[in-house]
Amino acid sequence: MSSITRSTVAATARLSLCVTAAFASSAAHADTLRVTAVNASNNAVYDVRFSGTGGTTTILNSDSTAHVSVRSLVYVVNESSGNLDLLAADTLGGSILRYAGATGSATIVWSTAAGAGPRHPDGLSVDAAGNLYVVSHACGDDARAELWVLPRNPAVPPGSGYLAPVLLDRQFGGVEAESLRETLVVRTANAAAGLGVGDLLLLVGDDDAATTNHDNDDARVLVYTAASIQAVLNGSSTSAVPSRSLLTPSQFPSGQYPVGEDFWPGDGSLLVATSAGSILRFALTAPMPTALPDFADGLGNGLGRLKTGVQAGLPYAIAAQSSLNEILQFGVPAVSGVNQLLATVTQGVSDPQGLAVTNAASTLATNCASATGCDLLGGALPQRIVVGTQPVSGSVVEQSCLVLTDPRVAADGSCSGTLPVSQVCPGFGNTVIPASLCGGSGPTGKGFALVKGVANGVDTVPGLLVYNTESVDSLMGGTSKPCPATTADWAPRSNSIEGTIVEGNALVELTGFCGTSHMITQGMSIYGLGLTLNLAGYPGATNTARLVAYTNEKFTDLSSTLSTANSNIGSAVRAALTACVARAETYLNAGQYACAARKVWRCDQIAGSNASSFGTSATDPNPYGQIRGRLANLFLNIDARIQGHAAASIWPLPAPPAQCPYSSGDDD
Repeated sequence: MSSITRSTVAATARLSLCVTAAFASSAAHADTLRVTAVNASNNAVYDVRFSGTGGTTTILNSDSTAHVSVRSLVYVVNESSGNLDLLAADTLGGSILRYAGATGSATIVWSTAAGAGPRHPDGLSVDAAGNLYVVSHACGDDARAELWVLPRNPAVPPGSGYLAPVLLDRQFGGVEAESLRETLVVRTANAAAGLGVGDLLLLVGDDDAATTNHDNDDARVLVYTAASIQAVLNGSSTSAVPSRSLLTPSQFPSGQYPVGEDFWPGDGSLLVATSAGSILRFALTAPMPTALPDFADGLGNGLGRLKTGVQAGLPYAIAAQSSLNEILQFGVPAVSGVNQLLATVTQGVSDPQGLAVTNAASTLATNCASATGCDLLGGALPQRIVVGTQPVSGSVVEQSCLVLTDPRVAADGSCSGTLPVSQVCPGFGNTVIPASLCGGSGPTGKGFALVKGVANGVDTVPGLLVYNTESVDSLMGGTSKPCPATTADWAPRSNSIEGTIVEGNALVELTGFCGTSHMITQGMSIYGLGLTLNLAGYPGATNTARLVAYTNEKFTDLSSTLSTANSNIGSAVRAALTACVARAETYLNAGQYACAARKVWRCDQIAGSNASSFGTSATDPNPYGQIRGRLANLFLNIDARIQGHAAASIWPLPAPPAQCPYSSGDDD
């Protein structure tokens, strides 16, 4: 087993979880991986910023004295406010808290004063549906060890409200499970290990941890299937029963009871932190997980929470060391030898018990409407809103999901079929990636990323344009194909707020100009980054013929959009656009590509010069932005992809394309 050599670690005993004691008191950043921690000793909540071999912390909350001992954190996207909120468990205070925007003073989500529920809440996690899982510790006040869920309130947007706690289990299949440590939601299916999306892993520690009897006879990881949990939520069952033990006591070395767990993003293996200072690693193989060389060793007594995440395509593990008052950062383990620490942060760290890691970030919508725009995800998706007749308001929050390998891409590089994003990014709605778009980026060259944006004060505002710059390499690493081979793609979120598009729930390719891939959209919703154009399913013996067929499909969708939005566009402008688009398509099918491109440019000029003629409705809140984004994409298809010209670097072009010889008598 590998080990990490560190300075001698003092064997400092951790305070018992259920001993109430008095303790001495003691912003968004460019990183795409945000790490937040909480001190159980003084309830300080703070962001952790790693730099070199060290780093700094920034206090987020202003109400530390109002709580008893906060020990668990989890981030949630609040789709009502458009904020990234932080939920916290005050374990000894018996309450679950919400920090709106992850700052300031908390409001109460639930407390013991409200009735039945987790008396000593800890181990928070959230599933793709928005349900909040929590364990309750067995303590000296006769509270029992229990597993609870606070169901998402379906009457309000996800992340903004919860129903009363529902007891999932207090029997644990008949095994000893008094020392509950952590809940972990499965977000990527693993057929070999028998794990499905939405299954819940419950980490059970050692009941004898506070004594000298460290035999680990209670330590295990229990599996609750998503179906068993749903049965409790819909009332068809009174309790969830664990389907099996994923890890059993024999798989934990003597004296090392488990205290934290998470999946390693590099290969999907399971990492388990232990009390004695090791991070164990298990390959999720059938019929039982296989122990791999330890991820890290020699971290000292008092190791606790463990979280993982990805930044710029590289996986990281973050651990809380409560006895030494440290937050530790690890990277990819070496092929052989020790896995060295990358960084250790001690500033403001005092008995850290809770950790939260997220790739989501938020900002005020007005920041995106500034001259420089906004960049929430570290260069992956800078955006600038060009405001129309109404100002934007509220906040914008974005979160990313990385898919290292598109499951549709075969070994020979071919790709076919559609892909529901729910299969690879749970919680990103019912959007479907069409067969014309396939993964082509990241370290494997077969991956892509999705970004989910919530911008309630933007997505329903008429007459604006959102200029998007996509750089998937900033998220995934690797080197993507140059634009326009790498596309820019968009779809509305799966709700009625943002209206509908003629493609239904399909992700739409809207690449409009290049450098990296750029597009114009009508809102800030679901984005595809790193997908490449796949024309294998289109008719034609040559690539040009297939591109023409693909572009004809785009013309059809634009014409349908104009027809659907006719009540939202002044009749004269709608008639002019309809005729213009039809004329451009005629040129395309006559093989007069220069004229078709010229005509599309002219159509965009008509739209841009008549912004005030575009209205709004519930089904199409911003036809102006939608139509102009589609026109930009049509021009790129004809001018760059079909004619082979260098792709435009801006849109709209300040001067028209070269005059085509077939425009005599036309309205150019």
